[in-house]
Amino acid sequence: RDGFIWLATFNGLAQFDGVQFRTYTAAGTPELRNNFVNVLCEDSRGRLWIGNDTGEIAWRDRDGFQAVRLPPDWPLSPVEALAEGRDGVIWVLSQAGGVASIREGGVCQPLRESGRPRGYRFLVADQQREIWLLRRDDTVAHLQAEGEITDAGCPSPNSKVRMLFGGNREGLWVLADDRLRR
Repeated sequence: RDGFIWLATFNGLAQFDGVQFRTYTAAGTPELRNNFVNVLCEDSRGRLWIGNDTGEIAWRDRDGFQAVRLPPDWPLSPVEALAEGRDGVIWVLSQAGGVASIREGGVCQPLRESGRPRGYRFLVADQQREIWLLRRDDTVAHLQAEGEITDAGCPSPNSKVRMLFGGNREGLWVLADDRLRR
């Protein structure tokens, strides 16, 4: 929306205006905390969310960069995915398998799923900004409002799920057993 192309790099956050690049690094932009940028996500308000290799998260808007406050128990492992839910909440997946929400105020709140150990492999949003999770046990879950998780009932038991994709229309695509399914 701001007219730039943004790139996540291991040398900082790169901004391309169509002619030249400008790079934001931790040295000049302390809110980034380090230069290893893994993932980017633009939310519905036009903010650019930035996930780092060491688990830190920041966002940028017209007023500049802001660091997200992380709780002490958030795993400082690479941020694998960022996605905005229908309610405007930003959801984060760490490589360690943790999922957290970031609401207004910029505080990261880890998700606690009762009865299950922490462990997710994928987090995606579909076109309607519904959030879907792939657990490490290859079951697919739908993340409801307020962090409630429900089983999606797919794929069939004993399926080997490789990846999730948010669809253009309502729903989710699942790559399981070398077949793409809706």
